[in-house]
Amino acid sequence: MKLPIISSLFNKKSKSETDDFTQKIKLLAKHSNLIVFEDIYIYHHRDKFHIPLIAFDALRGIYLFEVKKWSFDELKGATVEKKEKTEESEETLAYSKTHEMIRRKFNELIHSDGDVEIFNYLLMENLTTDEYEQLDDSLKELLPKGRIIFQDSIESDIFKKLHDASTPLEEPLSLDKIFGTLFVQYAIVEDNNSVKFCTDEQIAFIDKELSSFENLIAPPKSGKSNLLLLKSIKDLLDEKIKSVVIIKPTILSKDLLQKRLIELIERAIIEVDLTAITILTPQELIDKHLQKLKMKSLFNEELYIDQKLMQKSFNIAEVIMCDDANLLPQNFTLYLKHIQKSKKLLLVNSKEDDATITLTKSFINPDRRVHFYEMNPHAKTMHIIAALTNESDRSGSIVVVSNTTTREKLREDLQSFIEDETILLDSSTNLINQDLNNILLTTYEDIDELRTRHLIMLDLCSTDSELVEYTINIADEEIYLIYDHECQEINKLKEKYESTKERTGVESTTDS
Repeated sequence: MKLPIISSLFNKKSKSETDDFTQKIKLLAKHSNLIVFEDIYIYHHRDKFHIPLIAFDALRGIYLFEVKKWSFDELKGATVEKKEKTEESEETLAYSKTHEMIRRKFNELIHSDGDVEIFNYLLMENLTTDEYEQLDDSLKELLPKGRIIFQDSIESDIFKKLHDASTPLEEPLSLDKIFGTLFVQYAIVEDNNSVKFCTDEQIAFIDKELSSFENLIAPPKSGKSNLLLLKSIKDLLDEKIKSVVIIKPTILSKDLLQKRLIELIERAIIEVDLTAITILTPQELIDKHLQKLKMKSLFNEELYIDQKLMQKSFNIAEVIMCDDANLLPQNFTLYLKHIQKSKKLLLVNSKEDDATITLTKSFINPDRRVHFYEMNPHAKTMHIIAALTNESDRSGSIVVVSNTTTREKLREDLQSFIEDETILLDSSTNLINQDLNNILLTTYEDIDELRTRHLIMLDLCSTDSELVEYTINIADEEIYLIYDHECQEINKLKEKYESTKERTGVESTTDS
């Protein structure tokens, strides 16, 4: 006889139906090297493919799980007639569509099948081991015992079945490569094009349903700017929102984030309406509101919130996400709260509001080195740049931050001192008009969204401590703090970074 329920092998089940077995698998994961995700999607081009439960084992591969409600009464006496083209491998069950989507994602993103084995399991929550033994042999052939987790399976049984899938690999698989390729909604692409799969707390933020007002508190190098993009993309793909505005402090930082957004979407091979994600500076947002009210635009004038704007509504997006709110005037964040009072607003690191979302993990390079030099700042900077420009590999790599006067003088001397071109970075100018592959001379107000390997910082004693700390964290490898005399700011920096000598290289030199 035919078994109609077999044809529904891949019908999607509600999340509640998977809860019992999901908890079993998650409990197992706590005592093993498994990483488990439930109710997750693979996005590819316009496709959205649901996977109820999936686990990653770095020593074996990917485990796919499907919950089935079939009882013994439904299955007893049933026989299955195999179709001619049905694959005979026990490894596949009826998971061909899922395998096809996974292999397709790997092949199109990294031009290989990911070098990963995929193992399939059914979670039979209404069938015991003894009941299975009473089923017809043809049904057992379609549903092999080694690929079924039964109602009475205990943790050790499940663990054994998963480990019996294959012998362990000599070299562990990379979670970043495997899941970072499959689940692009949780993949952060680094400046060197490497991919990092998000942490649990990052994923929780991306998946979170935002309330009317949220304040995200995040440490330096937490990936927050990338997370704003990933959350915007995923919410659009899931049709939770139709429009989002992301605020960045400067035109250059806006352009850099826009560039990252385009690269992220192109790499992920997904189709997202780019017009639904708008990245603006505070001034651009206010200008749009002024234009709607037929008032005079700010253009390049100082940021100013006209009181009429605080009395009028402005429907620009369902969600506004304001990055680095701590670097913006308080009256601007009050303005954002006004125009979004009936919609959703996310501030990042607002000093005026309590945290509603918190990221704790920082990805600052633990091997980066901090150097203190009490010397003539101008001469020492020239010396360091000369040494760095002689290195064979210095791609991307030298940013000098100072006040405006120091920057102008340095540029004049560097033009005759070294062959490499130096540019005065201008955060009020679009990225297309600036080549960031040169030696960059900039100010503390212009460094938002910049990244560098080597950072030289001057004029420390006359700069706001918050800006100094923010600037330090744009460097990945070397930080050179140069000053002609000690001050309270220098002492605080020394106390902070010299106290971490065990994990951070710190050099302190005084001119004799």
